[in-house]
Amino acid sequence: MPPMAQMPAIPAPLNNFVGAKASVLDEILQQVCAAHAGVTYMATDFTRMLEEHANGSAIDINVMFASDGFHPSSLMYGYWAQQIVETIIQLLDSIQILDLSTTEFER
Repeated sequence: MPPMAQMPAIPAPLNNFVGAKASVLDEILQQVCAAHAGVTYMATDFTRMLEEHANGSAIDINVMFASDGFHPSSLMYGYWAQQIVETIIQLLDSIQILDLSTTEFER
């Protein structure tokens, strides 16, 4: 889930309330994913995104949001796409490793 507590469009103290609710929903999502075979939860690493796009200087959290302060920015969508690709590659690699470890009899 995005950092709801840091969304520019949500004023304090409402942002803390919304952020807390988002964290609870994210935990439930993780549990649901874990309970179903073949379902992968992908945590979005916002800290990594900020570090990778900072070019060595401090980056404003607002770059993660569109001009409305609520929806993701194009930078954020691009980063999510990058993370999705990385997750898919990891999943495909793990499937290939499992496939190679089975014998012809097991197939």
